Amino acid sequence: MPTMTTNSGRESLMEGRSIFSDISEHGRLHMSGSDAIDLLNRLTTNDLSAFKSNSAISTVITNGDAKVIDYLLLAGDGRQGLWCVTSNKRSSTVADWLDLYTFGEDITTEDRTENTGQLIILKLPGASFSLAENEGFSIPANSSSSTENPFNSVMFSANFGQYLSYHILVPNKDDLPAVKSILKAQSIVEISTEEFENLRIHEGVPSYSKEFGEFNNPLEARLTGSISESKGCYTGQEVIARLQTYQKIQRLLMSFEADKNISIGTILTTKDGHNAGVVTSAYKNGSVTRGLALVSSKYANSDHLLTESEQNALIKLSDPNHALATEPSEL
Repeated sequence: MPTMTTNSGRESLMEGRSIFSDISEHGRLHMSGSDAIDLLNRLTTNDLSAFKSNSAISTVITNGDAKVIDYLLLAGDGRQGLWCVTSNKRSSTVADWLDLYTFGEDITTEDRTENTGQLIILKLPGASFSLAENEGFSIPANSSSSTENPFNSVMFSANFGQYLSYHILVPNKDDLPAVKSILKAQSIVEISTEEFENLRIHEGVPSYSKEFGEFNNPLEARLTGSISESKGCYTGQEVIARLQTYQKIQRLLMSFEADKNISIGTILTTKDGHNAGVVTSAYKNGSVTRGLALVSSKYANSDHLLTESEQNALIKLSDPNHALATEPSEL
């Protein structure tokens, strides 16, 4: 099996530093009203009953067949509302789904994607991380949000693979350059969209339309850390419960490393030719390809070796870092 080589351009940029990237392409809904959290709790997989004005939590919105409509990040705005971060180009779909289940409740949902911005900061191993106190940013604790800054931004923490990330939601998109300047002044390095995408793949963070969507359930995408097993009924719960109880999950998201150039859509097979899965995301890193694949549960084991027909590549599976960091330990 090939040894992972270092892409000096990407790795040297990250080594010993904190980094950030502009992810304003994500959707942002602002929700307010006394029934907003209750509605989200009834329609999504995680337990939001203890959600407060300074809380932050991930959850999944599913349809009646337990297929994924979207993966959401929720963050209290410090007042009476909350931000709902959606995947790219999914804000209107999520808003329409919420509206479908709203029957006179006290809820107002506004799609603010176009006039707001969003940054993500990652603290990498060995990196220093601080925002100057005189700049007014208060770093939130895990699973909490903070609005103590001069831009009325909401900052909250969330898992990103093996790292803790900090999201900054900027209510006025025109303030993005000023916020970026503050981060850069603290030696937090901005990376490109392509570099961030490679890091997402490396960390095994699933993405809409690639690793999850209305073609699969959240268990296959390894989003189990955003699913409560103890809360009451929500749309799709019965299907998810049956899949877990009877171990009927057909596929699992796995990371892989290959000794040849493997592209998205490549069919993975066993050595004896059985169809084992499909590549969903990939990037070239030196002499190897790193990527993510949805793999048949029968073959979805760390260190399992697969191949593909065109190049006879050697493909080694591993559990995604994001799943290892977020899944319940008994899984």
